[in-house]
Amino acid sequence: MIHKLTRTVKDARSFYREAIPSKSFFRILFELIIWYLRNEGVLIEYFFLGLHVKQSNMTNMLARREFHRIHNSLNRGYYRAVLEDKMLFDRYMQGLNYPVAPNIGYAERETIHFYDHRRSIPVADLHKHEIHCFCKHHIGCGGSGVFKLDTGGGEIRINNVLSNIQNLSELLTQGIFVLQNIIQQHPEMNRLNSTSVNSLRLYTVNTGNTYRCLGGFLRIGLGDSVVDNTGMGNLTCPITSDGVLADAAFQYQPSRSFHEKHPVTGIPFKGTALPHFKLAVQQVEAMHGELPFFFLIGWDVAITSEGIQIIEANPVADLTFLQAYQGGIRNEFRQWAKDFAVYKGIPLK
Repeated sequence: MIHKLTRTVKDARSFYREAIPSKSFFRILFELIIWYLRNEGVLIEYFFLGLHVKQSNMTNMLARREFHRIHNSLNRGYYRAVLEDKMLFDRYMQGLNYPVAPNIGYAERETIHFYDHRRSIPVADLHKHEIHCFCKHHIGCGGSGVFKLDTGGGEIRINNVLSNIQNLSELLTQGIFVLQNIIQQHPEMNRLNSTSVNSLRLYTVNTGNTYRCLGGFLRIGLGDSVVDNTGMGNLTCPITSDGVLADAAFQYQPSRSFHEKHPVTGIPFKGTALPHFKLAVQQVEAMHGELPFFFLIGWDVAITSEGIQIIEANPVADLTFLQAYQGGIRNEFRQWAKDFAVYKGIPLK
């Protein structure tokens, strides 16, 4: 345990910001021991949640261990495919006329199947057809395996780089890939970063017969990345309840760092108002109402000039980022879970 504590404290320096005062070393050490005993050794979460900062209180912080126990007992496994399978989610929400980023078809091995007119073409002939889309494994997560595909005029480009049929075929042998239309994001979002769609991650909770948005954060692409996922080295920025960006964005990987402006575009984050934010909140609350068997859902939302488009919805792995940016919600979360369990007649573990 001592070795783990020492290693964690050393690693935790990346969560410190000079302008924000921290607790004393001995206070942090004492609280780390308590956190360790309570949460089965997930020490780095203590720093990620900002509990080392003065005036912070870990009493109302929901740790992953408790979150998983509650979440897994309420979000029943036999419904998860509706969210986890991008093909199934698209077909379900398209049928209800919600503004989802449409899938134009899917690819399996050597064949592309399009939904319009139920036509299919071999991958070998794809360079003869003009297509612009994102290819995503139908049950992939975290941006892993996602690539941008542009074809036509005898060319194939993968992630904006000239490629060939062989490379594309190798990528498509890894399973079924949905083909999702490329979203034209709002000019204000393009100003922050134009290499990827910079999406809102919003969370909604179902308390039994009401649906409410808990808030979220903005994900912003970096460099030449065509995706904005946090685990792929991109940025996350806290947002206020009325959709205004906070003073700094956080980069979790490959090295933890804070940025007051975008490292490439130089656009400052503080005070930037997100277009159509209230519409996004209203939309995800309404859409959760069409999925009443889920207690908690995470939504990826693109902001366009016309409004919003839902990129996908996801089962929620944890609420660490949300709490790090907005504060602890343990007491409220436990009450929401009780209300949902009672209303649905589900035993709460």
